[in-house]
This record gives sequence, structure tokens and C-alpha cells, in this order.
Amino acid sequence: MKLYTFLISGLILGLSSGCHGTEHDHDSEKEHSEQEHKADSNLVEMTHEAAKSAGITTETVAASDFNESVKAAGFIENSRGGERIVSAPASGIVSFSSGIVAGQAVKAGHPLFSISSKGLEQSDATATIHVDVEAARTAYERAAQLIKDNLITRPEYDRLRADYDRAKAAAATVAAKTARAVGVSAPMTGFLVDVSVAPGAFVNMGDPLATVATDRRLLLRAEVSERHRNFARSVSGANIRVPGQELSVSLASLAPKILSSAPTASANSNFFPVYIEFDNPGGLSNGSVVEVWLAGNTRHGVISVPNSALVEEGGYFYVYVKQPDEHELFRKTEVKTGSTDGMRTEIISGLSEGETVVTQGALRIRMAGMGSSIQGHTHHH
Repeated sequence: MKLYTFLISGLILGLSSGCHGTEHDHDSEKEHSEQEHKADSNLVEMTHEAAKSAGITTETVAASDFNESVKAAGFIENSRGGERIVSAPASGIVSFSSGIVAGQAVKAGHPLFSISSKGLEQSDATATIHVDVEAARTAYERAAQLIKDNLITRPEYDRLRADYDRAKAAAATVAAKTARAVGVSAPMTGFLVDVSVAPGAFVNMGDPLATVATDRRLLLRAEVSERHRNFARSVSGANIRVPGQELSVSLASLAPKILSSAPTASANSNFFPVYIEFDNPGGLSNGSVVEVWLAGNTRHGVISVPNSALVEEGGYFYVYVKQPDEHELFRKTEVKTGSTDGMRTEIISGLSEGETVVTQGALRIRMAGMGSSIQGHTHHH
């Protein structure tokens, strides 16, 4: 009986020890797993709220078409044919309407200037009109005498009478303008790119007062190096960026039109211009200086990421890859880059199709990793 009791006690003790060992092993595996995550400095975890606040967006990596590109300096100009010169309709002193300055947006019919001739001596143009009236009157009166004796034909008489009527009408118009201030309005909707006169200045009829340009279409002038002469013949479009601003524009969606890509360099320069006309997307105006990536031939099956996805550290480039089955866990991944078209950059190695890469918010993830990366945090499964 004592032997039976002893055997039962031993069996219970053994089972207890076995269960304890299993529980210990499970805890060790869990702790080891968490320590692995904590030791991986390339992993960054963010809360859902922090990721949302950072504006993080992603895209799935996939090979696609990619254009060969050449970088150039660029300048934005007004589209050719999109400018109108506002001329003085009469001679006199110029007054400005309220707020008229270069760069101001105007609508068709918007008052720009007024011109007053009151108290001024006759201008050359006015004097010429009066001379024309007198000459036409003399010719008409002489014709009226000659027609009586059939010394001139009826058509010739009618022509001289019409000339006199036109001269009188022109003189009457000038007289009316001289008697009062003449308003000058914008001939079309656009913006004032130039104001040629100062308030209080005297102008003659026909003198330029201002230039109005439409801002619907703009012109890109890209200065291309002579060494890219052959590339210029294949230009199909461009991407542009305004230095110092978060503004990058692809002309592909702006109805681009290649006006000239003939590689004819200036005698005093090793650069030649390429002109591309496009719809104004907003944020660009005449005189803007831009960086340009001219698009050439297309390559197929290229993996690329938006430039905003890349983070540079010590001359190396990284992206953040969202981990599968993890809500807000990102791995910092080194990549080898190739060429760029100004909007996207070719990835030669480091990314595979199907991975999910961060396209916006990479710098925010980097900052989060510097302050509260996986090292020292508690990772919850």
C-alpha cells in the first residue's frame, strides 16, 4: 500500500514538472519573438492615429513603362499668340484705374486706364486728321463743279464725296474724345504682364499702354545641353518642378504640344531651346524658373517609385515597405536607384513586385523611427 502511494505521488510530481516546463518554453518563445522585433532597428511601428496624422499613403510595387529623361533648366513664358497689346485710342494724359499693376488678373472689359486731352494743344495725330479733312473737302468741292460739266465720271465723284464723309467722321470722333476722358478696357480675360506707361504721362494715339496675356496656355522653354543633341529629336513631353516649392507637374495630362526641338544652338552658347506649349495647371506664371526633365524613348518593365518615397541617408537611398499582415509596421529597406524622370525614380534593386511601399509620409516614418522605433517598444501581435 505504501509502495502504491509512493508511485502515485511520483507520477503527479512528474506531470506537474512537465506542465511547468511547457509553460516556461512557451513564455520563452514569446519573449524571444518580441526581442527579435526589438532588436531590429529597421522596423518602425506607428499607431493607426499617428499614421493617419502623418498622411501616409502606399502603392503596390509593379513594373511598368518608364521614359528616358534628360534634365535641363527651364523658363515659363506666355504662350505665343496669347498676348494682346492695349494701345491708346487718343492722345492725352493717362490716368490709371484703381489697383492697376503688372501681374493683376483682369476680365474682358475691365477698366484699365482713362485718357484726357482737355486743355492740351493739338497732337500731331489730331493735326493730321484736320489736314486730311481740309484736303478731302477741297477735292470734293472741286469735283462738285466738274461733275456739272461732265468733266469727271460719276464713280470718281462718288469716291471723292465718300472720302470727305469719312474724313469728317474721323475728325468728329477725335473731337469727341478730346472733349472728354476716354476709357481703355482690357481686350480679353487674362492678366497684365506689362504696364508700359506711368500715371500722368502723355501718350499719342496708338502708343502701347499695357500688355494683357491669357493664362490658359503657357510655354516651357527648356535649355538643353549640346551633348544631348540626339536625345532632343525624341522629346515627347516633360515633367517640371519649381525649386523651393512643393510643386511638381507632369505635362502629359496638360495637352502638351512640342513646338520646337530642333537642336540649333546659339553661336554664343552650348545650349539650344526646346519649346513645349501646355495648359496652365495653376501655380505657374510668366517668368517662373523651373527644373525640367524632358521625356524621351520609353522603356518597358521598369520598377519605379515616386520621388517622395525615397529617403537619403549618408549617400544611400531607402524606402519604407509596409509589412504583410501588420497594420502599421514598416521596414526601412535600402534600394539602388537608376534614372529619374522628375516625378518617379527607377529602382534597380531592393524592391520586388507585389511589395507595398510608402509613397507619402516616408520622412515622418523616419522621424518616428528615430524617436520611438521598434527598439524599446512593445510589439503587439
